[in-house]
Amino acid sequence: MRRKCIAILLTTLLSFSSFLEAQIVRRAVFDFGSGSIRIHVADVDTQNMQVVHTLYTDSVRVFLSEDLVKQSDKKFSEEIQKAAVNTAKKFKEKALELNATQFYGIATEAYRSALNGEELVRRYHTELSIPVDIVSKEEEGKFSFLTLAMESKLNPNQMICWDIGGGIIQVTYLNQKGEFNIYHAPYGRLSTKNALLTHLKNKSLEKESSLNPVSLTEWESSLEFMHSVLPSAPQDLLEKIKDPNVQIIGVAGHPPELANLDMYQIKHLIEVRDRYLNKKDEELVQNLPFFSAPHAVSDLVLVHAIMKKLGIDQVSYFNTSGSSNSVALLTSEDLWCGK
Repeated sequence: MRRKCIAILLTTLLSFSSFLEAQIVRRAVFDFGSGSIRIHVADVDTQNMQVVHTLYTDSVRVFLSEDLVKQSDKKFSEEIQKAAVNTAKKFKEKALELNATQFYGIATEAYRSALNGEELVRRYHTELSIPVDIVSKEEEGKFSFLTLAMESKLNPNQMICWDIGGGIIQVTYLNQKGEFNIYHAPYGRLSTKNALLTHLKNKSLEKESSLNPVSLTEWESSLEFMHSVLPSAPQDLLEKIKDPNVQIIGVAGHPPELANLDMYQIKHLIEVRDRYLNKKDEELVQNLPFFSAPHAVSDLVLVHAIMKKLGIDQVSYFNTSGSSNSVALLTSEDLWCGK
């Protein structure tokens, strides 16, 4: 009888152990952006759709959109493709060292714009066994919103998620029906800088990569230009922004000196602007990463223009784990079927 009970107990324990093992999966998600590639490796509770432990996050700059604007055929160069594949390969190797068993990635604005974006995505799959989808602007905004909601624990109905990428900005919110609405514009950190180089300084993007130095007069002209090209916002977004119970939350790409404040207003932006005007890249890199200097002022122009266009008084900033959308990607089970 005792042996039978022990056998039953062992069978139960083994079954329970297998059950637990089946619920926790170690995943690696890749965010192939316009200016960088990011990875987030985590243990995921697939039953409760939660990240239970983050093992590794990292980001490497790969300036796909900068490469693309220099190509007359609107295709990524072979050089930048090799850089992207090599970066992803190193990330995949790191994930394997950490015993990740499932892999998935999304590609965003630069891939949507490039005529060979699908080709590069296929290389990730065939050469590295990383399945990657080029997602729409709307899907990208939803992933950022969901990641913010899950990590911040804020009421989704009382927050607006503002994500600034390399090639696009997205302002995502829930309407009165609880449906996703997304305000977006093709102006991110790099695309804004390039637009201002072309339209205000008449510079060739093949020869120039920095907007600096920028004078006060050029700043004012830049603001006027950006305000004219940004699309009008839907009325329900403007009304939601005015609601005192709603927070506007920045999740990625906001200027570092503003993001470090946790909450910022235009007066704070102007203080930073005054420190950046009339300075060359080599002066700005004393306080900024070298890769941020060329678009440091245009980042401020973009944020200022959006705040004015949408009537935003203040922005709170939230540092998400990994990329701005990785937690939602890690926990969205429909994305992982067959991965």
